[in-house]
Amino acid sequence: MPTLPIDRAQPLHYTDHGAGRPIVLVHGWAAHGGYFNVLVPHLEDRFRVVLPDMRGHGRSRMNGERPTLADMGDDLYALLGTLGRDDAVVVGWSMGTLVMFDCLRRHGAGRMGGIVIEDMTACILNGPDWHLGVRNNFSHADSDRIMATMRLNWASYAAAIAPRLYGRSTPPPPDLATWTVNELMDNEPEPLAAIWATLVDQDYRDLLPTLDLPALIIHGGDSHVYPVETGMAMAAMIPGAHRICYDAAGHSPHLEEPERFAADLAAFASR
Repeated sequence: MPTLPIDRAQPLHYTDHGAGRPIVLVHGWAAHGGYFNVLVPHLEDRFRVVLPDMRGHGRSRMNGERPTLADMGDDLYALLGTLGRDDAVVVGWSMGTLVMFDCLRRHGAGRMGGIVIEDMTACILNGPDWHLGVRNNFSHADSDRIMATMRLNWASYAAAIAPRLYGRSTPPPPDLATWTVNELMDNEPEPLAAIWATLVDQDYRDLLPTLDLPALIIHGGDSHVYPVETGMAMAAMIPGAHRICYDAAGHSPHLEEPERFAADLAAFASR
């Protein structure tokens, strides 16, 4: 597994597959690059597929670290700079979208040729002028309770959230369900709580209308996390964005319908 030296003792780990136009897939909170492995066989014959483990996750974890979204945005920018091209397609799944947005806001779009947003919002928290964050009017108080819960008993919390990655009406196959629980449990709560605390205060609604690069929104019509209207709003706020709703999928369309997701991603990256 290649590594990228960054401003700390532990480098950023990633896997690198195939050749061609780069597709960099940035995972969600409490996940890692391996959550995208299912896409690699469908893409590596035409594209260079790069799967990083972001700070605080997977093989890029470091004892005692409390990463921030800005740290991860800087790491993504640095990783893009090693690819030798300025047309990478960056895919952000859940938290990965906010990492991508942070990178765009602070570093610009010079190293990206397109973006893909997978079942994510521009602002997690709901408020008087925004009701398209996490479902059920998710608030700061809800976020504080979540952080207390994950610190108290991470294993229990991980088991509870695993089903929420998939459709509300269509649970994943048993092997995928078991794999997800095991992977989520293999995390450290403190760095994840630190990351979560920096995610919930972000609001990128003002960024979206300024984006001047191809954009694709893929979202689940049966997501536990965001209503369909969130994906519709994200597409409406980004000039020229294209939207695809996977009606039967939840928060992880690439895991629930990998062949379709890979085909849609390949079509977008081939433009």
